[in-house]
Formats: sequence, structure tokens, C-alpha cells
Amino acid sequence: MDRKNYSDLSKAIEKFNSVKILVIGDVMLDEYIKGKTNRISPEAPVVVVQVEEKEYVPGGAANVAKNIRDLGAKVYLTGVIGKDNKGILLKEKLKGNSIPIIGIKEDSLRPTTTKTRIIAHHQQIVRIDEEKTEEIQEKTIKELITFIVKKINGIDGVIMSDYAKGCLNRKFLKRIIPIILQRKKLIVVDSKADSFKPYFGVAAIICNEKEARAVCGGEIVKEKSISELGRILLKGINCQALLITLGEKGIAVFQKRKKPVYIPAIAQEVYDVTGAGDTVTSVFTLGVVSGLNFVDASYLANIAAGEVIKKVGASTVTQLELHRSLERNFYGKTKVFISNKKNS
Repeated sequence: MDRKNYSDLSKAIEKFNSVKILVIGDVMLDEYIKGKTNRISPEAPVVVVQVEEKEYVPGGAANVAKNIRDLGAKVYLTGVIGKDNKGILLKEKLKGNSIPIIGIKEDSLRPTTTKTRIIAHHQQIVRIDEEKTEEIQEKTIKELITFIVKKINGIDGVIMSDYAKGCLNRKFLKRIIPIILQRKKLIVVDSKADSFKPYFGVAAIICNEKEARAVCGGEIVKEKSISELGRILLKGINCQALLITLGEKGIAVFQKRKKPVYIPAIAQEVYDVTGAGDTVTSVFTLGVVSGLNFVDASYLANIAAGEVIKKVGASTVTQLELHRSLERNFYGKTKVFISNKKNS
């Protein structure tokens, strides 16, 4: 990375304060039950966790919104929760993070999606999911579309956070994506769905390697290289860029009629990768709407991911942390360079 890249990245971060992003998708509540364990249960061969603390934070699309907000940008969030205590708690947490809740719609036929993680001595013991993944009701779809239409002209970009929980279903996407594209707004998708076809025409899609292989056919492509995988996916979707996150190997960026670019991960002591994908999506989107090309925005997102994995839980990164990490990787002994070298 040369000085021009550094200057461009630094200036983009400074522009975050003037950016407005709309996040659409599967909002969740993340529950962390923390404690200690020093014995095995007499009832079954499992550890007994003595609870010392409970923590609740926004998860899923709500965590994406929190990432955007913590980076200094203005964010609007829309999604579906249940008419239950967890939904009330989630809205309280959103308000506490200065995230408007007017776009959060309630559905009495489904619970608020909740992921409960039990942690002992900084290690996750088990996760419990409470959810309903059926498609949301037509009534709720109309409510979401009404909210999006009201907000779309005043925002700079849209993030669709698809955790395959029923909010971003084909029926809804078929109606809302043309509306957003007609307004010429950037759409970035972070998808855990089994198909990218409903997202035809968006600017960029982000997924991890496991998700990419599943979309391509699972067992059929398990021996294919990342380069082949990227080409297969990019050929089937009409988007400008595809990002495949590769864990400790970094990020692969694919664009039509261009060579794939591999951005190596930053060497870090990893405490928790929870929420790192949300951070990549958030920083990448903010970078693009702030004037960066897809590769430079991916580079910035990679640096941000390196910061959040040093923290426990679904954490976020601030502008100051991002600036400092950028400086460290440019001026410090450990530098990250962009390479076109193939990654198998």
C-alpha cells in the first residue's frame, strides 16, 4: 500500500460522519450469559456454569446498524421482531445505541430471533437459538416497503443483512430491490442464504467461503480453488463485486473482467470472530459511499475485522480505532500488502 492509498483510506474514514446508511434485514438480540465453571454436572457429562453476568446486545442486521453508528455515520434500520419481552429489550438496546426504532416492525406470529451464548472463562460453551425462519407476512412486507420508500431518497447506500431468517425472502426482494435501484442507491448484500439469485443487479455481495461453496453446490465444488469459486459465482449474478471472506486468509475480491485481488488477514491474537462479518460489510459499504473503489474499501474492511476479532462478543470498531490500525499497518513493522497472488 502506497502513500496515495493511505491518504485515500484516511480521508474516507473522515467522511463517515456525513454518510447515511439504511440497513434492511434479520434483526436479532444477542444474549451473553457469562460465568465460571469448575465442576461436572452429576446429571449428565456436561460442565456446570455458575452465572456471574448477563449481557444483551443488538445482533444480526441490528449489529450491522450498530457498526455503522459506532463508526460515526447516520443509520436507519428496518426489520421484524416478535411482540415479546426480547423484542422490547432489543428496542431498548437500539435506542441506547442511538439507532432509531421506527423501522422495526412487530409480528405476533414469530418470536424475536435470539441467540444465547453461554461463556465460561472467555470461551463459548454452547449457543441456543430461538427463532422462526418462515417468510414474514404480506402485511409486514408492506410495512417494511412503506418505511423504505420514505427513507430511500435521503440515504447514501443500503445494506441488506440476510441471515436466512425469513425477512429478506424472494417475494419481498423482488419488490424492493427495483425500487432502490431506480433511486440509484448503492446496495451491498451480506447473505447467508442458499442462493444469490434474488439479489441480481446489486452492487456487491459479501459471503464467507463456506457460504460461497454452499451456494455453488456444496460437495460439487469442495475441491475448487477460491479463484474458480469466485468466477462461478460472479458469472451467475449481475453484480459489480463479490467479496469472499476467508478467515485467517483474509478477503478475496472479485470483479468482472478484472483479476481477483487477495487481501491477507492481519496477524492478530483472535479472541472471538463473532460479528466480524458484520464489521466487514459495514466498513466496506461506508468506504464505497465515501469514494473508495471496491478493492480499497475491502482493504479498509479487512483492517477493521482485524480489530474486532481481538474483542470478545459481537463487537464493533470506532473511527479512532480504525485510524490507529490503518496507521499501524502503514507505518508500523507489520504491514499488509494487496496481492494478486492466487489463493487456493
